Amino acid sequence: MASQIIGTRAANALVEDAELALPGGAALDSIVDLHTVKLVLAAFKTAYGGLWVGGRATLTISDISFRPNAMNRAIQTGSMDIVVPLPAVVRVEVLRGFVTQIIAIHAPGFVVKIRCFNAHAFADQIRSAADSARGA
Repeated sequence: MASQIIGTRAANALVEDAELALPGGAALDSIVDLHTVKLVLAAFKTAYGGLWVGGRATLTISDISFRPNAMNRAIQTGSMDIVVPLPAVVRVEVLRGFVTQIIAIHAPGFVVKIRCFNAHAFADQIRSAADSARGA
């Protein structure tokens, strides 16, 4: 049974173990220097703790989830599907970002970061839903 959806956004999630999974081959190598792309992504991953993966964040009455879009699923591997039960959310904060702001969703032992437009309003919805789920 699906949970009632409160809000949804096109978003990117910072995924710790995301890796580029483009197929090799002469045709692709003639268009993109895969070695350089992989070096840049490795540096980004080291600096930021993961890679940004595009998809959709969905807030329901029971959880906040992220699902990658088809393109990102095709070119990246890793644990890209994220689900955080709302009763586990202990804090939600909005961080500065470039173009879009970042919502940091804190739960015991981990933090999920998503970036989207209108982040403050979505963060408020997440906070409110988490409070309701905890009975606060």
